[in-house]
Amino acid sequence: MNESTSERSELQRLVELEYDRTSKFIEGVASQGSTVRGWAVTVWVALLGVAFSQRLWPAALLALAAIVVFVLLDAYLTALYEQALSRARQLERIVGLQYSFLARGADDPSLEEQAFVALAAHKYGLYSGLRTVHFQDLMKMRKNMFLRIVYPTMGLLAIASSVVVNLLPPPAKT
Repeated sequence: MNESTSERSELQRLVELEYDRTSKFIEGVASQGSTVRGWAVTVWVALLGVAFSQRLWPAALLALAAIVVFVLLDAYLTALYEQALSRARQLERIVGLQYSFLARGADDPSLEEQAFVALAAHKYGLYSGLRTVHFQDLMKMRKNMFLRIVYPTMGLLAIASSVVVNLLPPPAKT
């Protein structure tokens, strides 16, 4: 095994290791996103329940404020997810070039160079490749169904609930 083959094998091992770490990071962020969405719905329903049962319209507005906080948290996690997914796609492209070289290298000598250049040029490290998420990034990112539909609907319902609760007669004294 010559030095070039040894170096290629080590670089390939590092890419595969980084892909595994990136996959686990994506799974973790997706799990946290699901947890945040579950808590958002739970807190929202609880606050609206208090608003209607106690005739406290401010509790309905507090539900709106809670949704804003959950939107920001969910958007942050979505931005991290998108960055990690982009990284995973880069790694898959590198691995794909390497596998193409292994499968057809003798037929197309340029594949060896393309695969090695991709391996050698790759900047290793998932976390060093993550950018800081700024508020402007949250406004430009691809929105998921929760960010596009569910949260805005919950916010509108919280506003409508505060109006309805304010119009209801006070609870009967027992």
